[in-house]
Amino acid sequence: ESGQVADVEGAFVAPANLGQFTVSIPILYYSANMDSNPGWTLESPWAFGAPAYSGSGVPNSAFTGTNILATNLSGNYANNLTAKYATTPAINTTGSTSLTLRFMRWLKKRNQDTTTIQASSDGQNWVNLWSSSGQVSDTSWQLVQFSLPAGMAGSPSLRLRWSLSSNSNQNDIGWNIDDVQLLGDGSLDTSPPVPT
Repeated sequence: ESGQVADVEGAFVAPANLGQFTVSIPILYYSANMDSNPGWTLESPWAFGAPAYSGSGVPNSAFTGTNILATNLSGNYANNLTAKYATTPAINTTGSTSLTLRFMRWLKKRNQDTTTIQASSDGQNWVNLWSSSGQVSDTSWQLVQFSLPAGMAGSPSLRLRWSLSSNSNQNDIGWNIDDVQLLGDGSLDTSPPVPT
């Protein structure tokens, strides 16, 4: 019947307030979908472009579009690599009280090679969001997300960076990154839903 709600057994609920909920819509502070060069600072061997790996178990295409950021677009990273970074431009997060980094990754690295994701509110002092010295063997694109420390929110010049360093033997393809987003707390939607 019009304007009424039925339960799963078909019984209609008497007209009344059925409850309420709140919806918070996140604010998109930064997005790099990699369709065009995002203008990051890339230390060699980091590169922007279309993946050109051969074989299985590697990204033969971007998650969306055609381009990604990677430590090597067509093969393995080198041995004995000191930490090399891919760093975003400064991101203005003024007004935020919480931030979440979300992106797609295809990461393959050997045990004792180190990968990190770091954040900085001033471009000089960096805080680890994630770090691993163990083996990682993604076999497809993975959605990952990390909450940033509370002290990072509200920064007018927040930067994010990804790194890779390697030991003296064995290597793999390393980082492959696509669809990077930085989301913040949103405004509260206080309007009730309107039936259509």
